Amino acid sequence: MLLLFFFLPIALFTQDIRFLGNDQAIEQAVTNYYDSDYQDGLAALDSLLAVNQKRNFRPIQLAKLHCFRAECAFELGDATTARAAFESADVALRERSPDNPLPGFAYRIPQGLAATASDLNEYFAHSERMIALVEQMEADDFESAHGRSAVQYYYGNEAKYAGDLAEAIDRFAKAASLLEYTKVDVDLASAYGAMALMYYWVEDFPKAAFYNEQALAASPTSRPEEYFRILTNLVGNYVDLRQIENAREKLVDARRHARVHRLADSERWPYYYAAKIEMHNTVLELDSMKTTIDEQLAFYERYPAYEQEISYGKFLNQYAGWHIRRKEYQQAAPLIEQSIELLTGRESPHENAARFLRTKVLCSEKKFTEAIEELQWLICEADLNGPDSCRMGNPHHIFRTDELRGDFTTIEYIKDKASYYKYWYDHSPSDTLLWLSNANVALADSLLANTKKAGIYPGLERTVDELSLELRKIQMANIFAAADGPEDAGQVEAALNASERIKQLSISERLHEQLLEDDFGLPETAIERERFFIQEIKELLTEVRITSDTARRKELRAELRELSEKQQRHRDMIKANYPAYFDLLYTPPPLTIDEVRERIIAPGEAMLHFVARNDYVYVIAISQKNVRMEQLKLSQPLDDTVTELLDGLRKKENTVFPTLRRLYLELISPIEEVIGDHDLVIVPDGHLWYLPFAALLTEDEAPLVLNAERSYLLKERNIRYLLSTRLAYFQSKQAEIQAAKVCGILGMSPLANQNIGTFDSLPRSLATLELLERLSNTRFDRYFKNERATKNSFNRFAPSAAVLHIGTHAWIDDRRPEDSFLLFHGEAETDQQRLTAAEIYNLELPAHLAVLSACSTAQGSLRRGQGVANLARAFAHAGCRNLVVNLWEIKDLASSQLMKNFYPAILTDEQPTAAAFNAAQLNFIENAEMNAHPGYWATGIYIGNNEKIELNNRTSPWVFLLSGIAGCFLAAFGLYRSINNTTA
Repeated sequence: MLLLFFFLPIALFTQDIRFLGNDQAIEQAVTNYYDSDYQDGLAALDSLLAVNQKRNFRPIQLAKLHCFRAECAFELGDATTARAAFESADVALRERSPDNPLPGFAYRIPQGLAATASDLNEYFAHSERMIALVEQMEADDFESAHGRSAVQYYYGNEAKYAGDLAEAIDRFAKAASLLEYTKVDVDLASAYGAMALMYYWVEDFPKAAFYNEQALAASPTSRPEEYFRILTNLVGNYVDLRQIENAREKLVDARRHARVHRLADSERWPYYYAAKIEMHNTVLELDSMKTTIDEQLAFYERYPAYEQEISYGKFLNQYAGWHIRRKEYQQAAPLIEQSIELLTGRESPHENAARFLRTKVLCSEKKFTEAIEELQWLICEADLNGPDSCRMGNPHHIFRTDELRGDFTTIEYIKDKASYYKYWYDHSPSDTLLWLSNANVALADSLLANTKKAGIYPGLERTVDELSLELRKIQMANIFAAADGPEDAGQVEAALNASERIKQLSISERLHEQLLEDDFGLPETAIERERFFIQEIKELLTEVRITSDTARRKELRAELRELSEKQQRHRDMIKANYPAYFDLLYTPPPLTIDEVRERIIAPGEAMLHFVARNDYVYVIAISQKNVRMEQLKLSQPLDDTVTELLDGLRKKENTVFPTLRRLYLELISPIEEVIGDHDLVIVPDGHLWYLPFAALLTEDEAPLVLNAERSYLLKERNIRYLLSTRLAYFQSKQAEIQAAKVCGILGMSPLANQNIGTFDSLPRSLATLELLERLSNTRFDRYFKNERATKNSFNRFAPSAAVLHIGTHAWIDDRRPEDSFLLFHGEAETDQQRLTAAEIYNLELPAHLAVLSACSTAQGSLRRGQGVANLARAFAHAGCRNLVVNLWEIKDLASSQLMKNFYPAILTDEQPTAAAFNAAQLNFIENAEMNAHPGYWATGIYIGNNEKIELNNRTSPWVFLLSGIAGCFLAAFGLYRSINNTTA
């Protein structure tokens, strides 16, 4: 008995040491989990389980071992093993002594059981138990913070299932905030991903992209499948934001990542393909879209089990959409029905997408009633006030409130409803059908206007413009259908204003805003603050795009979010205090034909305002006496025709002449009766922006006729272009204000007699600058050549110059138009050498005339709803009233010869600028003889009015003011000296 008393304490002490050793062993294995080394963690914990009998774990130790073994298995995607381990942990935890308190990790067990639950009831039951355990925990330790984040995450999911997305976002944000403290990257990535999904559902795509980027940065490399998922989500976000190059980059990253980690049968591959297809669909790359569809079909053949997943329904929709793009409705129909059958009852948004596609098939079959009823059902489903209230009565009144902002999906549905009524009208004309079509256009317009007033998320301007473009096309078709003949002045005016909303919106809105600031007395501080926000947000967006440092990108995104919120509060203040200004800012008053005649076209001119579709073109013709609108049928698709024509003009081929003749017959001849012998003011649209109207041929000609003798339209009429009619109207109202701000000439020739890197010298540009110096060399003129022609010099002096001449090289980036640049002297391959379109947009350049004597300055990518994004547009946005730019490459010698005739005409002879430029081109044709192919001279176009240039080379009012101040100072000083001398 004495021996028992002697050895029992020793045995108990030895047992405590063994339990302590067990704790150390488990902690060491668990460390792998916190370091995201899940494979090593699982192996270590399995090893401990294998020696469980020898180590004789306590119930709490065993619970922890099973719990973190389950965590590792779960993160490795093995849900079955994880579930079994969580259940074992739960059993072990229940076997602990009642005297032992719950360990800090205890909440993880019901959390894991909820995450691996088979249905929602089980999920909610385990989650409620988890919440109860977290409420018992201390407030300041690691596990408590992690547990509280899990509770917030649960409440976020609860709100998501209930449809309260704002509450869900708030809860997920709180979870992320707690997890940033705990630094558990895997859970932080999940919280960011959940926030991204919520923002995607509410169509705040910039924030969706931001939080997916945060999730990508937090996602550990040990979770390759999750990393792949986030990459594919980001592709979709970038496509929604029309950041196509970013989307392409992430697609490359995703494919590389999948190959490195051998994710051949990953369930994420369908989402990868879906994102890629959506990108091709958005930029209308239909051939590439079909190639990706074929790749996805091959994937489903290898892994047929995935054909039961929701992602397969989305694929069927995309495949059907491709057929619909090609007007192959019969091929699309069975794919749509298969998608609806798969998705019905699975609470997937792709079911509504399939039903939406079905309306297009029904419409193609002339089942208009069924198509519109289905579309109305979808509108009600998307209604922000709930589907029941929409179905109970007229749905229009639900949307017609000043504050309600329609989501883009709803606006898309309403737009298509308007088009279906128009298709119905085409097959069975009825005033009622036309009225219903116009009513739905007005409804969609109202929602878009409210969306803009509420503040467009940065990056979504293009989405708004694309929707507006589609609405304008429907409206134009309705106007032409309702017109009482082609000379119906009221409908011509309506068509003019409808088409104007397609063209160069950002430029005209900027000028309109400036005029309104004067009319409504907006305080200068409010104006400057708004400009500050716009500038700062643009700079931050640019820096985010070019920064590769993940930490820095995170900081920039946070700054961007904070700045956007401040901008919105500032706009709310303006809206509250200046409501009339705010309304007119987003709904500019319509132009009248009388205003066009008074301010835009001169006597002897006729304006041709085009709206381009691919197989036909609308034209609105207005002269001082006549108006007319016509729908012109094209014999070949416009985009193919113009693309081939430009290629031939660049190569100086004779194959271009039949096309130049055909386009004259299709675009000009049908309206010759209206335009008579007038000069032309061309307002292009779409691919017509790339068309040199001056080179169109007015007569049929023999094949061997000399180029100089051809019947170019330029020989019969002066021709000038306008970016938009509204822009020209605003510019005419601002002309006097701008004229007082500028004087003199600024000439830049950075490559006068030397190369810059791979860019060749342009010796003839020096001759042009010398010509300008001879014609005008006053104290206000500045000429910079070679090393002195820097970007800094331009930025310093351009805002005060009346004429800008830049003889240099241009680099056009069709994929990222904002990165197109003019070349200046500076450190090679740096920002100091390149003046980008993005930078020009942010300058203030109120010049009368800017001559961009560089290649392809009017070339750029055609963006739906926004026109051609190019350097010419950037200078117009900056304030330049008149521009000379080039549609394609121009030879240095040809440019010099044109300027040799152009500048003396406007500076010495004081001829109107547009007429002088046309005369310079005619002179080139007459003197070039055999080399008068339009590929040499027709690249140059004049954009703007036909005013005479005033250099204002007079003494600035500031000089008089400063001189007066100096004179007063000298007089006062002389009087002071005189008094002092007298006193002495």
